[in-house]
Parts: sequence; C-alpha cells; structure tokens
Amino acid sequence: MDGITTRDPDAVEALDPAIAFYTVKRVDGETVAPRADAVNSIACFGDSGTGTDDPDRLAVDGVGEPATATRPGFDWDWVCPTDDAYRDRLLDCIDDCVAASPDVRLMTVGFPGEAFCQCEQCDRSFKESEYGDRVDWRAAVVTEFVESVAQRVPGNLTLTAHPDPYPGSLMRRRGVDLGALDDVVDEVLVPLCDPSYETTYWLETIARGFAAAVESRLTVQLSVPSDRSRLDAAGRAVTPHADQVIVGGSRETLRDEDFPAVQTF
Repeated sequence: MDGITTRDPDAVEALDPAIAFYTVKRVDGETVAPRADAVNSIACFGDSGTGTDDPDRLAVDGVGEPATATRPGFDWDWVCPTDDAYRDRLLDCIDDCVAASPDVRLMTVGFPGEAFCQCEQCDRSFKESEYGDRVDWRAAVVTEFVESVAQRVPGNLTLTAHPDPYPGSLMRRRGVDLGALDDVVDEVLVPLCDPSYETTYWLETIARGFAAAVESRLTVQLSVPSDRSRLDAAGRAVTPHADQVIVGGSRETLRDEDFPAVQTF
C-alpha cells in the first residue's frame, strides 16, 4: 500500500509512510494542531461537538428533527452546510492547515441525507435561488463550498466520498456532484473499512464503480482487520482500480513488523 490515515501523531512519526493523512478536526469536534509532514484532514459538517454546544446549527429534516448521532444510521451530529458562520470557522481551520502543509483532505462534506436540510435558512436560500429542484440546489451549495476551499489550498485537495458510486446517488444523498467536483478537487478518497474483510467482492465492485465515475486521482482507504492476512486480500481487490491505497489505524495497530506488508503489495 501507499500510506496511512490516522489520528495518532506517533503513527506518522514512527512509521514514516510515503503519504500520511492526519486528522486535525475530528467528528467529535476536537481540533488538534496541523502537521507539516502530513496531509491535514478536516471533518467538515460532521461535528458532534458543535451539535452538543450549539444544537441550533444542526441540519433538520422536514419535521424539524435534527441530524444527531442518536438517530438510526448516524454516527455523529451533522451541521447544516448553509450555516455561514460555521463555514467561516471551517475556512479558518483550513487556513491553519495550509500554513503548515499545502495539501488538505476534506471529510464529511455535504448534507447528512436526502431529507436534509429543511431549516429556515435552507428553505429561504432554495426559494431565492435559480434552481427549481432541491437536489440541484443542494449540489450547488456543496460545490460552492468545496470551490471556496480549493481557492485556499495551494497543494492537492482531497475529497472524501461516501462509498456509493451508483450514478447520481451521492448527489441525491449528500449533495455531492462528483461530475462537478472532478474539476475542483485533485483526488477522491473512498473509505472501505471493515473489521474482517471475510469477503472482498464488494471492495472490488465499489472501487471499480468509483474508478469509472471520477477523472480525479482515486484513493481507497482500508482498515486493519482482526485477521491481518485479510488486509492483503482486501488490498489485492482494490489495487487494480485505485491510484493509491492507504490503511487507517494507530501506532498500536500499525506495528513496525506489519507496516512493510501494509506498504507494498
């Protein structure tokens, strides 16, 4: 494989991979200092810390229920992407990151689901927009945000995509228009994590789908399974379709004796 993604500074320092994605802003809201020796990664609208401290910023569905981690299918709280003050905070965080290192990875980009967001700000913005379809309007909101980030990033900009390559699905689910964003970002990163990788056909299917869907460089993210031999099988399944393959973990899970096997097939 080609590198790692981690929240653990010890993993970056001890393993010295060819490429390291380091999480600076996390979905729990915690922010740490960016690194000069990594691609600094930012959780954008997934932010449970903000959801706890300022719940009025969360995206809401048609009956006013917020996008919180307590809902089925949600692992964290999700802030409305039209919240200008919150977006400004994200841009400030990105400025801090590029002051340390030129490359940036964006995570949790877009809306939390098809039913979101129907807050007063979103309803008003949609009505005042040029769009007659809310799906198209949501995609324009997300694309404009990523464009504003791209203007600040002097190096490579990586977009993390929900692992759904079916044509048009990400646009309906998240407001993420891969066709439009292909011209904005340098790389699309797809997390394909599993605790076991007992089967790998689904990895190959999703990786192949994204390879056909994007012109940008494609990176696939794997995780360290309980049976480490299955990581090799997972890597073999996705490598033919990806420009690079990385693995997520900590210094503890990415041990010295494992990393050479993880690094190269």
